[in-house]
Amino acid sequence: MLLGVVEEKDRRGCHRAATRRRVASRWHVPGRQSPPILRAPIAAEPGIAAAAKPGRSGFHGASGQSTMTPVHRSVAIAAVLAWWIACPATAQQIRSRDLPWAALGGAYDAQIETAADIRCPAADVGVTVASGVLPRGLELSGDRLQGTPLEMGSFPLTFRAANGCRSTTKELVLFVTGKPVLRVGPEELVIQYRAGEPDPAPQSILVGSTWPHLAYSVTSEPADWLKFSVTEGYTPDRGAAFSSDAVWVRVLPQKLPPGTYKCALVVSAWLGANAPVVSITLKVLP
Repeated sequence: MLLGVVEEKDRRGCHRAATRRRVASRWHVPGRQSPPILRAPIAAEPGIAAAAKPGRSGFHGASGQSTMTPVHRSVAIAAVLAWWIACPATAQQIRSRDLPWAALGGAYDAQIETAADIRCPAADVGVTVASGVLPRGLELSGDRLQGTPLEMGSFPLTFRAANGCRSTTKELVLFVTGKPVLRVGPEELVIQYRAGEPDPAPQSILVGSTWPHLAYSVTSEPADWLKFSVTEGYTPDRGAAFSSDAVWVRVLPQKLPPGTYKCALVVSAWLGANAPVVSITLKVLP
């Protein structure tokens, strides 16, 4: 009987009150009265729990008949155990690999990403600083580091994530420096095209920074003959195989009359100390 209950669970692992009613119908024999324990309402069902009240031998419905029997307790225990087994455990962890760098005097907002076992009844995770000192101007609010750092340096911090079931710690380092400086190369592209030839091959501009994993953007003046795309949109992390990200530039000269055309790409980043400009020159030959 218990195995039958386990098989009736829905996709979410939640056992429905209808499951118990179906189990009851299997036990009913036509022409014979069902056992009283199966005819009695189950206190856990919607609309019945409010009418149930505790008694010396379990729960009693409006009729005063006991509704919580050893059979019902076994069914409830089996349902909980089946859900517990079916739902995979998720280890408590702090998922953040690194903290974004902070610029001295610049607004800062970074989240400490966490994960918890969904089977824990108290799954809400609280984050605290277990050891280390935050730079002046920053504070931990919930799971976010926020504020405006007022001192430079590297700050080793041990964060603790805990709920009512488990806890874990992880050490991360916060770097507070001057504003990030962007580097680009080359600073100028000169592309030649002769009428009737295939379009020139795309060319690349490399973008680097004094900060790792720095998000940057590229803008340009209006020019129908110029197209560009970024590879990642971030400068590489520390220890990466490459020191720069690539911006690919492509020109479409087919419909242009002979002449010289100029445009510029501007590379920028939030809180960046500079915004390098790359000059693009297209020469269309007859």
